[in-house]
Amino acid sequence: MVLIWNNFFTRVFQEIDYVEHQGSFLTKIYSLLKELQNEYALSLRYVEIQMDVLSTLTKYTQENLDEEIKELCKNYPQYRFMLYYKIMTTLQQIGNNDLLKKYYQEINTCIPMNEEQKDLLEVIQEIFG
Repeated sequence: MVLIWNNFFTRVFQEIDYVEHQGSFLTKIYSLLKELQNEYALSLRYVEIQMDVLSTLTKYTQENLDEEIKELCKNYPQYRFMLYYKIMTTLQQIGNNDLLKKYYQEINTCIPMNEEQKDLLEVIQEIFG
């Protein structure tokens, strides 16, 4: 089962822009990814895919975005800075400066756990500061 899903996501989500225009499809995929991750504790690769889908989904709706970010950060703190970077990049693309400013302020209150996170914070500050 995991091999089938791995092959599916490897093929379908190599270039997520391909399915961007289908917000309802992305919502279903995102829900499915969350459910699979919660039930089966799949590899961290699926969390990365989940973050990519959430970031792309942000182009269509920001409903429940705060809750989704908090949940992902709580369960996978090692991805906090990458998640914020992806979400903020999308918000910048769609011109949602209010949320962009909010998340920029939030991420600047977080303390990096390692050098990689510190580097990501510096990138975020350079791009969005």
